[in-house]
Amino acid sequence: LLPLRVLGEAETLARLGELTVLDRDGAVVHLADVGQIKDGFTDGRYAARLEGEPGLGLEVKKRRGANAVAVADAVRAAVERIAPQLDTGVRLIVTNDSTRFIRESFHEVVRELLLAVAFTGLVCLIGMGSFAAAFNVLLSIPFSLLATVAVLHACGWTLNIFTLLGLTLAVGLVVDDAIMVQESIVRQRHLGLPPEAAARRGTRRIAFAALAASLAVVAIFSALLFIEGEVGRSFLQFGVTLSDA
Repeated sequence: LLPLRVLGEAETLARLGELTVLDRDGAVVHLADVGQIKDGFTDGRYAARLEGEPGLGLEVKKRRGANAVAVADAVRAAVERIAPQLDTGVRLIVTNDSTRFIRESFHEVVRELLLAVAFTGLVCLIGMGSFAAAFNVLLSIPFSLLATVAVLHACGWTLNIFTLLGLTLAVGLVVDDAIMVQESIVRQRHLGLPPEAAARRGTRRIAFAALAASLAVVAIFSALLFIEGEVGRSFLQFGVTLSDA
């Protein structure tokens, strides 16, 4: 491979091929006789094939902050809309979808969240020995999670791996205070107070302890809010989700 610099421009490829060069024997030959002349910047180095047939690869990337799954769904919808309009023999298909791992991880975290709720309810039932008491404690979970989802929506966040991880971890934490309140109310009921009075007094007696326990958890996970960089932006959602729950 010999680099050749020409001072000037050829109007056509044919004119460029008429340039004379010397071969190894010193004979004068035309440039078109010793090489293939193409109009382009570089030689082709890449080729795309699908099932042995020539193809054209197109990679779609999301913008920063965009939802990868939503982008993938939009691309698939566009493929289904455009594919029937192409000429005969031309196919438009999706060969690789990196969001499959994200979808599988999302469903796995959702499954873990449901299992956490189920096991928490079982432990409360065994520990308290009463369906009513266990049910009252479990009511704290949906109220807490629904309120947290409302905050996520207000922040413009979605249910992703980090927010779902925060919700999963919060399941075991949000019932702690509920168990303390329930046990305190049950104790007041055993002392002879009617349900409404027992609920007020039992809650008032452990209100400060429950508040202190919740604030301790928030103080621990709020440290995640100060992580910088790309990792910090991801763990920001985890920290806010868990603290709010």
